[in-house]
Amino acid sequence: MPAHRDLINHIHASERPVTLVFTGPLTDLARALTRDPSIQRNIDKLVWMGGSFSEKGNVEDPQSDGTAEWNAYWDPHAVKRVWESELPIELVAVESAIEVPLTEGMRLYWASMRQNIGIDFLGQCYALVPPLTGTTSPYFLWDVLTVAAVGNPDLVTKQKVKSIVRTRGLAQGRTEISPAGRPADVISSLNCKDFVKYVTELARI
Repeated sequence: MPAHRDLINHIHASERPVTLVFTGPLTDLARALTRDPSIQRNIDKLVWMGGSFSEKGNVEDPQSDGTAEWNAYWDPHAVKRVWESELPIELVAVESAIEVPLTEGMRLYWASMRQNIGIDFLGQCYALVPPLTGTTSPYFLWDVLTVAAVGNPDLVTKQKVKSIVRTRGLAQGRTEISPAGRPADVISSLNCKDFVKYVTELARI
């Protein structure tokens, strides 16, 4: 079964409104909304790791001016379709995770507790990820922040913005602040110490 149809079935089958968490492009959600707009009645909100409201996104491509975030750039028409929906949206934008880069300190912290099999697994996974410190594109914990913000909303603060998405030209995929845009809540800051503690406790077995 195609992913968007499976999504529709699960949303309708849920006995309570669903929180959708997307850490990739919005293609399947856009298709689901187009096929069956009634699913919106059983969706509490969408939490999406996507978009950027700074001058620079994270796309390095000759066909991009560099203002877009990758998940939006991958399928800007899907973002536009979701923006046209009635869903409440919370965003983890590129700049939302600026306070949680993957650091040597984090990796040493997890390594110091490797006697716990869950934390050891967490540390081993991130040992495979180069921190990319000192580069133009360091590695941030975008996906983890997205999920953590759902599990523990007190970790983050949000601000409401209105935005549109560009679907054509070199700026395709750019999420741009506009008074005429649709509202969304964007994570603007977080408590990094509590974030790392929360993730560590989730990993503990």
